[in-house]
Amino acid sequence: MVETYPFKGLTYNKEKIKKPDDVMSPPYDIISDEMQKNLYNKHPQNFVRLILGKINTNDSNDNNRYTRAKEFYDLWQKEKILMESITPAIYPYKIEYAIEDKIRTILRNTASSNPIKLSKSDGTLTKSISEALITKRGVSL
Repeated sequence: MVETYPFKGLTYNKEKIKKPDDVMSPPYDIISDEMQKNLYNKHPQNFVRLILGKINTNDSNDNNRYTRAKEFYDLWQKEKILMESITPAIYPYKIEYAIEDKIRTILRNTASSNPIKLSKSDGTLTKSISEALITKRGVSL
């Protein structure tokens, strides 16, 4: 049985980020070089800077995509671009993106203050976690 528990997460500050689409990115493992460039140009606080930073020719052990990601992460918290939630939660989100002219959608979790239990016996582990949450919680994202 899988149990998902609420936690205090970091989210973008709605007062500073007016258009969430400008800072969202698809999962790092599907981001092409061109997509990365477009996401970098879309907004200075785009999430791609944390998950798939640029590689520079002068990168070193002290200055590379990972150290820069940490610097962005710390700076965005200091500037209140990213803020910790007040209460623990499970965070919903839906991302749609196009790859080779095909629209793909990712759904993740649902808002809740209680743990969500998924078990093989009710068939939810054979589905994606998103589908299971929609089935068990009636989520509509």
